[in-house]
Amino acid sequence: MPAEYHSTFMNEFKKYNFIVVGDLPKGVAIEDCIYIAQNVSLSLIADLVNDCFQKFNLWEEQLKQPFMQLNNRYTYPLQSFMKIATNMLKNPIAIFDISSKLLFHEGKLPKNIEGSIWEEILENQAFDIEFLDFDEQKKVYRDFSNAGDRIPSTIQEYGDSEKIAYLILFQDNQPFATIGMADITAPITDEQYSIFYHLKTVLENVNDYYHIFLLQDSFPNYILENLLRGDMGEKSVLEYHLNNLNWKIEDNYQLINITTTKKEPMLQTDIITLTQRLQKYFPTAVFFPYKQTVLAIIKVNEESISANQNFNQFLLNHHLLGIGSTNFNSFLRLNYAYKQTEIVSQLDLTSVKTSPLILVEDIYEKFFVKFLQQIPNYESTIHPMIFRLYKKGDINLENLDILKSYLLNGCNTLLTAKKMHFHRNTLSYRIKKIESRLDLSLNDLDNQQVVWLILSCLIIQN
Repeated sequence: MPAEYHSTFMNEFKKYNFIVVGDLPKGVAIEDCIYIAQNVSLSLIADLVNDCFQKFNLWEEQLKQPFMQLNNRYTYPLQSFMKIATNMLKNPIAIFDISSKLLFHEGKLPKNIEGSIWEEILENQAFDIEFLDFDEQKKVYRDFSNAGDRIPSTIQEYGDSEKIAYLILFQDNQPFATIGMADITAPITDEQYSIFYHLKTVLENVNDYYHIFLLQDSFPNYILENLLRGDMGEKSVLEYHLNNLNWKIEDNYQLINITTTKKEPMLQTDIITLTQRLQKYFPTAVFFPYKQTVLAIIKVNEESISANQNFNQFLLNHHLLGIGSTNFNSFLRLNYAYKQTEIVSQLDLTSVKTSPLILVEDIYEKFFVKFLQQIPNYESTIHPMIFRLYKKGDINLENLDILKSYLLNGCNTLLTAKKMHFHRNTLSYRIKKIESRLDLSLNDLDNQQVVWLILSCLIIQN
């Protein structure tokens, strides 16, 4: 390009990302341009630029891949996302809950992090912005509350030398998480910051579609998943989200495990639709898709499942089975409540199922025996004398039922006879025969022996 045309064309093309020109006259410089000498092959340059874009496109697709294979899992995809993200970054990164608690971090940290922001984050498991000056803190809090500001992100100083970049993630103009990066291993260049900022866009998009995080007035799926796996996590994070629902950790809760009675498992679309419909019956409940089922967590004094006749009819009409756990007085015991419902779902309920809603407390005997059967060689827990007599045929199921009822009623002959519809003398005769075969006096047993005999009867009967 002749030199006399440079100024005219440069002013016109300054708005573009790339400008291809020949050698500029001495002293002429234009910002935001890529200068390419006349003797350089433009096809080679085009190939290099194309390779660059291909590399970033592949990286973005890799970032989205873990979320495309969710299968109602939330923690694993986030961990995978963070690992893939650091492939293009020269510094480790961290992602924080909206309460500023650390969720995950990824990337290689130097051996010595003393005095750095990473030392503070790993020690406190949280991101504390008190190191910002007053004006900087005002900007952060203003950005959090200002729904119109979509880009509350800057590079801030930490201490005397370290720089950090933080980005606030949004859904529907509401913040739901923060990601951060510090220049602990390499400077945060414009290129690195651009890549880091792109993570924000990808995470916002996948959250909008897959609901990895939820908004402030909802409950994050990844916390529920961790609790169900027995990972209690940071108690303060759980308290933060429960407070948003006006719930407390030590409130009284109940879990409903809802699944289809059809042979084919529910599809993801079925699960989403079911969750939306269930909100009509339990408007204050927390719903969570998990392992081809929908879990509903209700606060006992706000909702009642046994008294909800419309819910029972809904289950019946749509070929669904609901299994309600016993009440649990701590949200931290969510995994135990789920385990109850999971065990009940494996039972043969044909003899007790009169409703599409089954409560664990109503079939506790069957539940308890099923639980024991998960123990290897569970038959060894049966009282040896009862086990031997039953195997020989010297004591039958009816006698075991009499023995169990007699012990449960405190060895009260009159009360047991009344409940079992026996004449008192008949029951006394049967009890004496049982005592003779067991070579035991039932009235002289200690508490441990009573419990052992009752459990033994339960196991054999079921």
